[in-house]
Amino acid sequence: MKEILHYAWIEIIRRPARSIGNMLRYSLALAIAIVLFSVLSFSQDASASVLNSTGTHFITYLPQCNSEACAVDLKDPLHEGFIANNTLSKVLSADIVSQITALDTVKDASPFILFRFYDKITDTYTLVAGFDPLNTTAVKTNCCSSEDIITGEFLKPTDTGLVMLEESFALAETLPVGFRVDIGGQSFRVGGIINAGVRPGKADIYMPITELRNLINTRLNTALPPDATNIILVESNGANVHYQAIDQVKEIMGDRSLVSTYACSKPASTAMGIGENGIWLVSGILLISVIALALKSEYSAVLERRRDIGILKAIGLSDSTILWQIVSQSVIQAVIGAVAGILLGVVLIYTIPFASISGISSQDTLGVDWIVTLSAFGLAVTGGIAAGIIPALSAASMRPAESLRGL
Repeated sequence: MKEILHYAWIEIIRRPARSIGNMLRYSLALAIAIVLFSVLSFSQDASASVLNSTGTHFITYLPQCNSEACAVDLKDPLHEGFIANNTLSKVLSADIVSQITALDTVKDASPFILFRFYDKITDTYTLVAGFDPLNTTAVKTNCCSSEDIITGEFLKPTDTGLVMLEESFALAETLPVGFRVDIGGQSFRVGGIINAGVRPGKADIYMPITELRNLINTRLNTALPPDATNIILVESNGANVHYQAIDQVKEIMGDRSLVSTYACSKPASTAMGIGENGIWLVSGILLISVIALALKSEYSAVLERRRDIGILKAIGLSDSTILWQIVSQSVIQAVIGAVAGILLGVVLIYTIPFASISGISSQDTLGVDWIVTLSAFGLAVTGGIAAGIIPALSAASMRPAESLRGL
């Protein structure tokens, strides 16, 4: 074997231009593949972090029924009540929240109340939301967050007597920060004004859920349980498991439960799969193209050496020795080119700021995926074998007489 490798190397240096050309093809292909895969993978990860949280939030509730077991002892049931998706809903126990949070498909869940107040003097309705200010996940995606603040400050867990107003409600009622607003016969100071967008927990006024429970008790003949809620805000663990999370939550909530969610989680999860498949497809096409060019080059070299091969066979060199020499020659070029390509790719990744050039925003840093790099090296060597085996078989099948006829 050592002798075969020796003569293979001699043949490589005999035709430096062809050999260097083959090595350059491998090195450039691997360098491009490594950089391309690293940048695309980095972009994929950055996109996936966004897509994976796209449309992954939903609310669940039970519509109000007419039985005594579902009834809430309201003083004014004609005008006031617990609301979910613009309809009356049943009061639930917050114990369900812990069951939902325990699901593998659920990232977070939080109790939430929407209650409609009626003012007899002005004959107006006000929709008030009660949320947990300590929660920053399910509340943020389904109701409101500090990022929604227009003026003033977002409610803190320790705040009492303070509320936030939806921007449209504040403008309609001319209520800036610092003014007081009457809700259910009690006065609250406006601490902030927000724009919550199209979240399902949108309301006119926002306050801590404990304060809202106390306020609602003034509108009831029988006080609420201390953990009462009528809506559960849920954040699933990602777009890929979003609908699985919904099914599991509905199983916990019961047959009558309803869910309100966004329809963009399905295309988001599909987009993640398309991006990943695209990375492998581009890299695969690139390597296959290089192997095809190497195969063409090696086959041309065999045709040019047919007289040399004829002489070697005439003096007794076996077909297997010729085959292994040509294959070894191809593999040596592939290995040298692949190693050079890996080194070039690593240098390019760590010296050129591809992340900033591409405008990709991510908390992660661009680096070399060594598993992919070693896989590319293995493919290059395999390609070298494939590029050498066909010309080698052709050379081994040559008849010495035909190869020497032109001498």
